[in-house]
Amino acid sequence: MSGAHDTAAVALAESLPPDRGAQESFVSTRKRAVGLFLVLAVAFLGSVVSSLSQVRGAQHSYPDVLLNLQYFETLLHQLVSLCLLVYVVRQNRQRLEDLGLSFRWKDVAHGIILWGITGWSYRLLLPYIVSLCEWLGWHRTPAYLPGSKLGFGLLTLCFVVVNPVFEELTVRAFLMSETIALTGNTTLAVLFSFLLQTSYHLYQGIPYALALGLIFLVFSIYYARTRRIFPVLVAHFLADFLFHLRYILQAHAAHGIR
Repeated sequence: MSGAHDTAAVALAESLPPDRGAQESFVSTRKRAVGLFLVLAVAFLGSVVSSLSQVRGAQHSYPDVLLNLQYFETLLHQLVSLCLLVYVVRQNRQRLEDLGLSFRWKDVAHGIILWGITGWSYRLLLPYIVSLCEWLGWHRTPAYLPGSKLGFGLLTLCFVVVNPVFEELTVRAFLMSETIALTGNTTLAVLFSFLLQTSYHLYQGIPYALALGLIFLVFSIYYARTRRIFPVLVAHFLADFLFHLRYILQAHAAHGIR
């Protein structure tokens, strides 16, 4: 009799749905993977495709006379992507603080040091990277830097503020945090972040994108070790701000000479 009861109990257990806690864990993992894919696709798919097409010789999307329109559209795209990122993070029952976005005064100093190290490394290694690319037979074109023609108005200021937040929260903090959570592999997270960010900078020219990639690699390693994104934001902001400021001063100096 007891054997019949045992058989019935086993059959009943097999007919019941999986443990609710395990089911929720599975759904959470799936939702995080889908959320990661959606954020990255919305934020970067167009940029990666455009960048790769320009490497293959396609013309740039906008002439210089429409540069303000290009940057305005880019700014809107970044703001929408950030809104999607915040939504997905909340759906994951997380906060932006969980991605390392919180303020401490020493983060400012760390960001300045990080900016100095990466900027010095870029200037030091760029000539060697250019020479290597030429030796490999990769055609070299002048660096395409549309921001150098933008000027420094309200649009530029908004872009300089928003762009570091967009890139570092999305391709660094969110991508790396979710990759680590989904795979448990920090090295893979660093590699994914480095490759993605380098790929959508290829429009500047392969040697220059590779040199920038070294900066992105340092940023990713720093984040992986500290899980603090604010210093990386500071370093990225300084790089963008001083880049635009330098070209504006050069343009004014050239205009004054004329």
